[in-house]
Amino acid sequence: MATIAAAVRNIIKENPFLEEALHLGLVKHSALALHLQDKVERVVDRKVKFSTINIAVRRFAEHLYSRKHKSFGFSKDSDITLRSDLCEITIFKLGE
Repeated sequence: MATIAAAVRNIIKENPFLEEALHLGLVKHSALALHLQDKVERVVDRKVKFSTINIAVRRFAEHLYSRKHKSFGFSKDSDITLRSDLCEITIFKLGE
């Protein structure tokens, strides 16, 4: 049986747009918890209090907020090889 926190994390991670909105602070935690309540109850196969789901959403959001963007320096002759999930790279060309 899955824990409530794990169910909330998995449901949010299944929807990348929702995860991004939560990460950016665009989603109200209580509204998201209310939206997820039926899905969480189906996953854990029992009734779950709204407040428990709300706390799980808030804690997962705090985890997302704490992630730091990594910054790497490289020269114009560098090669980039990705071997895992998606990432975002922004390159600014400075005056020569």
